[in-house]
Amino acid sequence: MKNKFKKIVSGLLIGIFSLSIGGLIANATQNFTPVQVTQPSYLKLGIGPSDTSIRITGLLSNTTLLTMTNFGIKGYGTLDPNNSGNSETIDFTGIVNNLDGTETLTGVDRGISNVYPYTASVSNTHSHSANSIFVVSNTAQYYSNFLSNINDATITSSYIYSSTTPPRYDFDPVWGSFSNESLASVAYVNSVAFQGAPTSTESIAGISRLATKLQQASTTDLGANIPLVLQAKYATSSPGSNAGLFTLILQNDGKISQNALNGTLENYTFNASTTLAATTTIAASSTTTAPLILNGIKYGFPSSQAASTTLATDGQGNLTWSLPNWDLIATTTLSGSIATTTLSFPARQNIMILVNASESAAVGGGVLNLQFNSDTTATYGANYTTNNGSLTAVAENTLKNIVLNGSNGTVIPATGGLASLIIDIPYNIAAQRKLFDWRMTLDGGAALATPFVSGAGVWNNSSAPITSVSIGAGFITSGSPTLQSGTSIQVYGSKI
Repeated sequence: MKNKFKKIVSGLLIGIFSLSIGGLIANATQNFTPVQVTQPSYLKLGIGPSDTSIRITGLLSNTTLLTMTNFGIKGYGTLDPNNSGNSETIDFTGIVNNLDGTETLTGVDRGISNVYPYTASVSNTHSHSANSIFVVSNTAQYYSNFLSNINDATITSSYIYSSTTPPRYDFDPVWGSFSNESLASVAYVNSVAFQGAPTSTESIAGISRLATKLQQASTTDLGANIPLVLQAKYATSSPGSNAGLFTLILQNDGKISQNALNGTLENYTFNASTTLAATTTIAASSTTTAPLILNGIKYGFPSSQAASTTLATDGQGNLTWSLPNWDLIATTTLSGSIATTTLSFPARQNIMILVNASESAAVGGGVLNLQFNSDTTATYGANYTTNNGSLTAVAENTLKNIVLNGSNGTVIPATGGLASLIIDIPYNIAAQRKLFDWRMTLDGGAALATPFVSGAGVWNNSSAPITSVSIGAGFITSGSPTLQSGTSIQVYGSKI
């Protein structure tokens, strides 16, 4: 039964091929027909290098006057063939009978090269006088119309084979290596007829097997003869509603469904930079329940935020909102002697100034002076005590600066002495007078006691916040002391 089926299919194919051949023969077009001309022709008129029409005596094959029908679509010839210095190869596509014993060649290509690819060039054209010889000849270009069994070629015309001598292969090809346009061999046709279709490959349509869910999820390969294909019923763009081994398909917007990611049971690691352009919600309620892990450390965030506070950690990963801490907003360390140094800084609500000063020798004793915003007017007042002694008061708006040592003779030692002090400004608001306090310790040297001064002062200014501080070297009775190299000042401001 199988052999009968093979013969029927083969017979049908041969019958179709025979009908095609018959049609080709009936409609064959003779585009190239070699012609033998028995005598030369001569130019009736001279021509220049660019003329594309040539009038000649008639082209004769014995006594037959030849026309273009005898040549096909193109004829070939040579002008002045016996003159090596003026010989020129041409081709032509038309012949006009002038009815006077002459003919005109039209559509003439001049100066055709005698070597491949036989292109026409002005450098190969010449002038030819009347009575120059023209012969129809087998030029090199003429032979390019014939197929060579050692050259690749593209056939643009129909080739008709006898039904008793069809074209054949030397051996049945491996069909997976060829394009769909290749001619099928009888052996291939018989193999198709035997199984109904070839085995499908990436280049050939044919028989294949539908993969199961498990096979498509397991990258199953049953070999070249049993190719497996995915099924539409095992594909989905909404994985959340279809649990199982499904092939994931993009949604209509070209994106994968969010349900394709299991955010509850799966852990994900991102090893490259990740940009989150929209609101991102992270629970991180504690270091033990869904914590936020940064650089290996677990963090837990509170569920509410207090106003005007900053986020701080207790060292155990627990974050809370706490009062503002301090920023260093200005600093200087002197590299040489100077009478006064001024530091400017941004306005902050709370300010703390640290000074570690060294002053040169002063005949009347050295002191440190304080001014805010370079204000040298009598807008300062103070109360202070030395070594917890009696309180000394200086009325407000009577001082042009604050003598931080006090004015009762507690001075910086004349030789290499140091003074360290802290100035606190707890409420630096533009619309209020500026109240402050200070604590100052004096280094009296190894043989001396260590005196200290503490005090409170006011700068009577309610129009601007403090944005600069000036620390200067002064004296009680006489002299011109300076702040020495190494003197340092740091200004700290609160976060607000």
